[in-house]
Amino acid sequence: MSDPEEPSEFGYFDDKVGSITSIVSDGDMAFTFYQNYLRIVDTSDPQNPCISKFETNLRNISMIYSCDHVLYIACRDSASQDYIKVFDILDDDIRERVSIGLYDQARKILNTDHYLFVFKGDSIIVIDVQDPDIPLNVGSVPRGDIRSGTIAGDNLYLISNSGDLLICTILAMC
Repeated sequence: MSDPEEPSEFGYFDDKVGSITSIVSDGDMAFTFYQNYLRIVDTSDPQNPCISKFETNLRNISMIYSCDHVLYIACRDSASQDYIKVFDILDDDIRERVSIGLYDQARKILNTDHYLFVFKGDSIIVIDVQDPDIPLNVGSVPRGDIRSGTIAGDNLYLISNSGDLLICTILAMC
């Protein structure tokens, strides 16, 4: 193990398609995407990461998120419909569980316990994913001017496009 005060590189993966723009990990898998391409990288040997699986059927990916061996991918299909696709990622056999329809492209996804907070153009929608096979839209924050956010404790902290800090309690949802 490297020293946290002086970390050292001990593995490298050269993505031949292009520059990786986003990454999430779950167990021994890293999920990377570059523009429209999702790559699943096996990191069980971190010194020699390799492509485990390459998904070619998803296009226009805007966001990926992983929690409890479930992968959430925000994407747009060929008919310009926006979805969050939900996949099981317990092993190399990655299977789609369900699609959650959206009316606008997801820009960011946060979670707490079993809730997803999906930043869209006109609001932040709250989706209960305690049962990933039956996601439920349980609420929303009707603000489209949010550029960033984080969750700490029982609160959702949001930064508006004008730089204001907004605080929403999420205690009642949990």
